[in-house]
Amino acid sequence: MQNSSIASVPTSFAWSGGTAGGDFNASYDIWFSSRRPAPGSYSEAVSGFVMIWLYQPPSRTPIGSQQRTATIARHTWNVWVGTRGTDAIGTDGPNRLVVSYVATDSPVAVLSFDLNLFIMDAAANGISSAWYLTDVFGGFQIWTGSDAVGLACTGFTCVVH
Repeated sequence: MQNSSIASVPTSFAWSGGTAGGDFNASYDIWFSSRRPAPGSYSEAVSGFVMIWLYQPPSRTPIGSQQRTATIARHTWNVWVGTRGTDAIGTDGPNRLVVSYVATDSPVAVLSFDLNLFIMDAAANGISSAWYLTDVFGGFQIWTGSDAVGLACTGFTCVVH
C-alpha cells in the first residue's frame, strides 16, 4: 500500500531470552519501494528502510548518525539516519536510506502501537509518502550467536489499513 494511503498499522511485538547485554538486537525492519508492485506480485525493489530497535546491544549502533529524538508510542526514541554501505548486496543493496528508532529505555520486551506513526515521522528524514510499504518484519539481528541462546519471538501481529 502507498504510504499516503495508509490509515493505520496496528502492530505488536513481544520477545524474550538472550544474554543480558548480549550482542543482538530485537527490532522491526520495515521496507519501502518507490515502485508500485504489480497486482498479485511481490517486489523487493527496496528504496528505503525504517528500523525500530526495542533492544540495542551496548556495542552496536544503527546505520548513520543520531539526528534527533522523537516521542512515539509512549516511548522516547533516538532517531538515526544514514544509508547502507556500498558493500550491501542483493535487491536491498547499497546506498538505500535507513531511518532507525532506538528506544532510550531499551530493552522494551513488549510493544503494541500504530506503526504508521513511525512511518509518518520518518517522512521528515526522507521516507516518501509516495513510496509503497512492502514488508514488515519483527525479529532479531544476531552478531554473536552465544548471546542469542533462548531468544524467542513470543508474539507478533501486523495489519495494514
